Amino acid sequence: MISGAFHLPHWIASRAIILTLINGPSISVSLTVARIVPPDSDIFRYIQTGNCSGLQTLLLKGQASPADMIESLYGTLDALLFALNCNQYEICQLLLSWGADPHAENSTKLTDSAANMAWNLSIECPSPANNARKHLIESTFPAPLDLDRRQFSLLHKTVLGLAYTNLPALLATCSPDALNARDCHGRTVVLMAAWRGDLKAVTEILAAGADSDLHDGDGRSPLHYAAMTASDVCTRALVWGGADVNKVDNYGETPLHCACSCARLANVEYLLSVGAWLDMANERGVTPLMAAVMAGDVGVVEALIACGVNGEVKDKGGETAVGLAVWGDQTDIVGVLVDKHKGRARLDVHNDSGRTVLHTAARYAGVQTMKRLLLSFREQPPGESSVRLGSRVDGQGMTALERLVERGT
Repeated sequence: MISGAFHLPHWIASRAIILTLINGPSISVSLTVARIVPPDSDIFRYIQTGNCSGLQTLLLKGQASPADMIESLYGTLDALLFALNCNQYEICQLLLSWGADPHAENSTKLTDSAANMAWNLSIECPSPANNARKHLIESTFPAPLDLDRRQFSLLHKTVLGLAYTNLPALLATCSPDALNARDCHGRTVVLMAAWRGDLKAVTEILAAGADSDLHDGDGRSPLHYAAMTASDVCTRALVWGGADVNKVDNYGETPLHCACSCARLANVEYLLSVGAWLDMANERGVTPLMAAVMAGDVGVVEALIACGVNGEVKDKGGETAVGLAVWGDQTDIVGVLVDKHKGRARLDVHNDSGRTVLHTAARYAGVQTMKRLLLSFREQPPGESSVRLGSRVDGQGMTALERLVERGT
């Protein structure tokens, strides 16, 4: 299969034209015109927060399509790949039932397609939790089409369980070049072992002389990948082996970003204990705290707050962590940010559209989140009185109350 995407200039239209050529028993060609929608659109908000009923309603009304795409830090992602990247498997099943193409080419360095991403996620080492996820992924997604093109060495295949070779015996015969060989994505053997969370393999490969800090094509080191796993054992082994705790990838992200994005509390706590940068922002201004908020993990948010994270930092769109929590209707996280982070999670800060968190709540939040926010709103110091906050207008000249009336709540 050969697939390519052409993105029209934004001054013409927010569209991408995707041409796919499939060479099978007979050659077939398909042409898809995908809509590129804003990051704060309902379809991607529902996907990120796992709102299946909301997404189903959009699809039924024709207000969204499985082919819709979003421009992210990593490139342009379709709805299915975005859902998989957010670990929203029920959303993936819904999108597939509506005809989403798991093999559709995405213009992103994250992975080539949702099917490839699903395979990547399924390779983590066996455990009760990982086995359940692996079964869910394999029952939802077809096998990727390009495994033969990934340029895996015998060592890669052995670590991944694709070849049944004795690893210690194979390592004893490997040259330094073989130990640090990369696949087509630039991923080394120790990176793959770390991504699987395979402590035994990581230890044996490092002991054989592999470089613990070689990065892939996206600038991500083995430690970035270890930080995304459920256990901190590989993370610890790599740090003890000399890995750079604050190595920055091509997107401006550190291993702590990865751990927070995947809601890996054990890795977050360990990385913080060995000097991980707490408030480092990636290319879009997203900090580890914002990543934890978007992942929806209260425990990780609390761990970051306990270390003194700065909650007033804005991303490139002018949003703070509490604004993102309100946008995602995450009541518990909103409570944590405004209760445990008093004085560092101001409610009067506005984003680049002129919206305060009250405007955001009026447009997107549910009743419980709005109640929780208004309770904190009343507790603001006199300098942030209800008169001042309640009368603040957004970029279109509307107050939060007017936005709420417009919404019809």
